[in-house]
Amino acid sequence: MKMTITLLTIAILGIFTISAQASHKSPDSNRYDRIDQRIANQHYRIRDGIGSGELTRREARHLRHQQRYIIRLKFHFMNDGYLDRYEFRELRGELDRASERIYRLKHNNRTRYAGRYYY
Repeated sequence: MKMTITLLTIAILGIFTISAQASHKSPDSNRYDRIDQRIANQHYRIRDGIGSGELTRREARHLRHQQRYIIRLKFHFMNDGYLDRYEFRELRGELDRASERIYRLKHNNRTRYAGRYYY
């Protein structure tokens, strides 16, 4: 009887421990997810701008270069395995500037097919 209660207690504690670990995310994982999601969204915006002709080849090349810089910066900050709030703020600022630049270049008067006639 004593052995059964002990095993039952251990099993219940094990279940709670496993469920707590499965549902527990580090407090910074939300930061990482937001950064990764913004990088992905900007990548798709650039790709759509190329496909629609809103971005010229040169504009797309500059935007891709800026995105590579942001990704390298993220990996540099994550070198210690932690993204503190100052690093997060820096990345967020870079992503904000990149987003503004994507918008500005997609909505200027230059298009990839300017001056060409397609029927």
